[in-house]
Amino acid sequence: MKLSLLQTETYSGNIESNLRKVECQIKGVGNTDMIVLPELFATPLCRLDDSVLNCSPMVMEWMRKVSAFHHAAVAGSVAVRDGSQVFNRLFFISPDGTEHYYDKRHAFGSEKGLVSEGSSRVVVSYGGVRFMLAVCYDLRFPVWLRNRGDYDCLLLSANWPASRIGAWLSLTQARAIENQCYVVGANSAGSDGVISYGGNSVVFDPFGRLLASDGHSKEALVEVDISPTVVSDCRKRFPVLSDADRFTIDI
Repeated sequence: MKLSLLQTETYSGNIESNLRKVECQIKGVGNTDMIVLPELFATPLCRLDDSVLNCSPMVMEWMRKVSAFHHAAVAGSVAVRDGSQVFNRLFFISPDGTEHYYDKRHAFGSEKGLVSEGSSRVVVSYGGVRFMLAVCYDLRFPVWLRNRGDYDCLLLSANWPASRIGAWLSLTQARAIENQCYVVGANSAGSDGVISYGGNSVVFDPFGRLLASDGHSKEALVEVDISPTVVSDCRKRFPVLSDADRFTIDI
């Protein structure tokens, strides 16, 4: 399965311009099975007001059109209003129109008080690969992300700052090793006027080997092929998950 990670820079308060810019980046992708976008790729976290939330349906429709046109799944985080609550919601849209979503479990910093935290893990099966969905700050919580034998790839949509990019690189590799899974992390680049983002979108294999990375904080495209066979071979050769501690999560 071919994955294409878009490392994008998001401009404050200009959703349509952000979407057009991402479309230009996608033109360089070619044939792919999945397009992975950063967290809140259409609008930065610092602008979660009504003008942004009212545009969520437009962003969702854009994702559906991109998925259908490119015959590829599209994953990315969008701020949405659901009833009286606001969620940082990672959508996974398949080209056949099937949609799944995961609400970010761990709110970070300025998100607290703005968005509600999710309460459910979400695993999506697509193209023979089981994807566990997660958003940015979730990466720091290994109990929440512990592989229960239910996923092959941890899929992360992130707005990880440049000031802590060392932690990003260490934690993505660690999650791959401890869960014997691929870790695919699409991170933002540039600055939204408030935060400078670290880029360095990465793909680690179940052995913790770096398969692909941009290695910079500028806009970029990172592409890689993954295979569920690699996951099963890793777990057969070194069945560490069978010795894993069991946790109870209070939610």
